Amino acid sequence: MRQQLRQELSGFAKNAPAGEGGESLSKEMVVSKLQRVAPLAIAFGGLWYLLLAHLAQFWTVAPEYSFGWLVPLLGGYLFVLDWKSRPDPEKPKSRLPRWIFCFAAFALLPTWLIAQANPDWRLIGWLLAFETVSISLCGIYVIGGSSWVKHFAFAICIILAAVPWPGILQSALIQGLTKLSTTLTVAVLNLLQIHAVQHGNIIELSTGSVGIDEACSGIQSLQAAVMLEPESWNLFHAQSA
Repeated sequence: MRQQLRQELSGFAKNAPAGEGGESLSKEMVVSKLQRVAPLAIAFGGLWYLLLAHLAQFWTVAPEYSFGWLVPLLGGYLFVLDWKSRPDPEKPKSRLPRWIFCFAAFALLPTWLIAQANPDWRLIGWLLAFETVSISLCGIYVIGGSSWVKHFAFAICIILAAVPWPGILQSALIQGLTKLSTTLTVAVLNLLQIHAVQHGNIIELSTGSVGIDEACSGIQSLQAAVMLEPESWNLFHAQSA
């Protein structure tokens, strides 16, 4: 069954000998291939829909994660580019991905049920994302082997850049970046012969005090860069390949 599906996916949309009418594939062959591939596409499409529906609430209400709406579009575009340049499928050699697939699939239902009761719990978002990515990569491994996993890994894993960071980590980063911004500002002011003293996130001047807000910490720029920089590099690499 897996060997047959692997052959179908390998030959799908690739050149085949032309028939009498000049067509590369007959209508019957196309319908047969679609009937075999469609259930797999529907299953993985539903899996990714559950994840994106959960993450969409953060992208809507949290301004720092509004860039998340672009991530699935860019990931899908990269997947299409990777599909056009995919290598020949290989026979799977390890059983570990099958065990990971089964474990993630069984864990998906309780995780999703917890997410319905605690939709704003960011840890659940990460669990859903890791389970979805794991199931997808393991499914790709079963179909096309390790060469397909390496080829499609970035397009699949890029969604992790749009998952909201845990509150503890985000708060620590915001505080650290805010203090760093305050320290650099005080240093620049002193270089310009403007007397300034730092008190936490507050800068004391001769004319009064100025507070550095969290918006000045650069956390939004950092989060966007985490997504855009590797995405841009991979897009350039895919187009030049």
